[in-house]
Amino acid sequence: MKKSNSKAKPLLQGDVSWHPISEFPKGLKKLEFTGRHTVQHGESGNEHVLIGEKQSIELYKDEATGMHFIRVLKPIEMRHVRTGETMTSEHEPVTFAETYYEQKQEIEYDPFERILRRVQD
Repeated sequence: MKKSNSKAKPLLQGDVSWHPISEFPKGLKKLEFTGRHTVQHGESGNEHVLIGEKQSIELYKDEATGMHFIRVLKPIEMRHVRTGETMTSEHEPVTFAETYYEQKQEIEYDPFERILRRVQD
C-alpha cells in the first residue's frame, strides 16, 4: 500500500480527530461513499459528515471500534451539521489532504474526578 503524505497534519473538529497514517490495518470493512457519510453523531442532534465527490475517497470502518479510515484521492470536507442540513456555524469545515487517515475519538482528563472521559460535542 502507498505511503502517507508526510506533509499532512492531524485534523480536529470538535470531538472528532483524524490522523495521517502510512497504511490501513487489516480487517477493515469497506463502505460505499455516496458523496456524504456521517462519521459520528453528536449528543445534541449534530453530525460530523464527510462531503465530496463519490470518487474522492475510499472509506473503511473498523467494526470492533466503530472508527473510520479513509484514503483521500480528491479534496473532501468534513462538516459539522444538524441532521438533514448541510452546514452549521459551530465548527468550520475541515479540508483533507490527499493521504490515508484514521479517525480517533478525543478524550479529556477530569482532574477533580481523576478520570479520562470521551469529549462530547
